[in-house]
Amino acid sequence: MSNSPRKAFHLPVAAFLGLPLIWVSPAQAVSVQVTPSTTSATLGQPVPFLAQADLPAGATLDLDLQHSATDVFAIQHIAKADESPGTSGLRLRFDILPLALGKLPVNLAFRVTQDGTTSIIQADPITLDIAPPPGVTKASEIRDIKGPLRARWPLWLWLILGALLAGLIYAWRRKMRGRDGFTTRAAQGPPRSPEELAREALETLRASGLWQEGRRREFYFELTEILRLYLENRAHIPATRLTTTELLRNLRQAELDKEVCGAVRKIMDRADLVKFAKLAPAGGWGEEDIAAALSIVASLEPPPPAPPEPKEQAAGKTS
Repeated sequence: MSNSPRKAFHLPVAAFLGLPLIWVSPAQAVSVQVTPSTTSATLGQPVPFLAQADLPAGATLDLDLQHSATDVFAIQHIAKADESPGTSGLRLRFDILPLALGKLPVNLAFRVTQDGTTSIIQADPITLDIAPPPGVTKASEIRDIKGPLRARWPLWLWLILGALLAGLIYAWRRKMRGRDGFTTRAAQGPPRSPEELAREALETLRASGLWQEGRRREFYFELTEILRLYLENRAHIPATRLTTTELLRNLRQAELDKEVCGAVRKIMDRADLVKFAKLAPAGGWGEEDIAAALSIVASLEPPPPAPPEPKEQAAGKTS
């Protein structure tokens, strides 16, 4: 009874002010059940996952990549799953690519949208037991991407080493940009677009024979350098001076297409595994990643400018 006068007051005021009337229904409790195909996997080998939620008609279920992002695993191949007999609700299939050894915690977040309202649902954590790749008998044989410091050096020595390293990196990048190799450089004549330079560098890398000769680490050093230079020129971020994690964070902040960010992350994750974790890549990775890099360039290429109007039509509009 105490709420009736308040409702009777609010409705005439809202109608008088022309405000929309909003009816807020109680939030429906939603849970997402996540099931891996296995809890024992190998470093660098994807693990299929299935997520399912019982939702009313018209609701949608999506992975929230921002709240699920981590440095110890990558999310790949997200797709709606077909309903099987005897099941209900919405289902998603995706792969988890482990990037670390041991007990790997997998914490996933999902976006549930219904009746125009989006909620973030945190699924129950899952732990994967990740073993070294075939041929590696001990975890110590895998070189960590960020190895621990074994001793504390004096600060002055770190400053000298840092200055020397910065000079070497600067000289190396100038050499890479100026040689007739894989990385892009300014050509004589009219300026060329970042897309033209990137495509030329990628095709040169494809024809170089590095992959066919088994020089996989050199291949990925060149591929990631080409991709970083292109993103630096097109997206205006310091891609050549960022770690993989910082680069992916900058791409998300630049609000690039999610598929483009996912493709960049997949190439960078594979490259890190080959360059730093000594993972033997699958035979088809080289061509797949060249094609993926070309697709990234095509996705970010701006549309061509509209042709200028003929002088006769422009004069007619003026008159």
